[in-house]
Amino acid sequence: MSMKSGRRAALLVALFLVLAATTARATGDNAIVLRNVTIVDVERNRLVPRRDVVIVGDRIVGIQAGGTARVPRPGHVLDGTGRYLMPGLWDFHVNVFSAPGEEDFALPLYILNGVTGVRDAGALRTLPEQQRVAAAVARGERVGPRLVLAGALIDGPPGSWPGQMVAATPDGGRQRVREAKAAGWQFIKSYSLLSEPTYLALAETYANPFLFHGYTLYDELARYVDAGLTPQQALLTATVNPGRFLARRDLAGRVGIRQRADLVLLDANPLED
Repeated sequence: MSMKSGRRAALLVALFLVLAATTARATGDNAIVLRNVTIVDVERNRLVPRRDVVIVGDRIVGIQAGGTARVPRPGHVLDGTGRYLMPGLWDFHVNVFSAPGEEDFALPLYILNGVTGVRDAGALRTLPEQQRVAAAVARGERVGPRLVLAGALIDGPPGSWPGQMVAATPDGGRQRVREAKAAGWQFIKSYSLLSEPTYLALAETYANPFLFHGYTLYDELARYVDAGLTPQQALLTATVNPGRFLARRDLAGRVGIRQRADLVLLDANPLED
């Protein structure tokens, strides 16, 4: 699957949508009407043509027949004739917080590539630092994808990175998991120096310690298709499945009423290419 054409088409449109939603969160009343788009239903592997999608704030509030939706005031209209509207993409393994200030240039780049949500597995910066950035994005004060902080690193001695938690025994591993939960981490990340018994103790204590390194998201999707998945199955991994994993009904990977308006507008049908 070639994602290059979709990526180019997504760039400015994704940025426009996020900037508009950011402004709306700040002012509380701006609206967007995406006029006459074809909705991509990734979950059902189908297209829904000629629809107007109405967004107020960061939520989809209406879907109507193409050309019929009234524009709320104040509001913007974006003509989507001939274009395909799909849920924004998730990248579930990123490292935004590896160095001070990295988020300043990294976060807008995700939006430029249609990635509207990320799970960060870095943890080389303190959790309060990361929480402040995530909160600024959520408030609309910073352009960037939704951030899920998942970088509590636990390794065996002597540890692979500065600032990691180290566990030499199963009991030590269980204690580190309790410490990570108490600190506010949503997930933990196990590293390669852990002994097998300690690793299993982490898995027993915390239901999901598994985070894996990956390539860029578009390369990953292309590799999935090269390995035998259909384009729809590949897209499910970056749209529908993340919301299920996070148990977030408002991030279900659908273009639907009451869903978060994390969207990408494309020039081509992603279910084909």
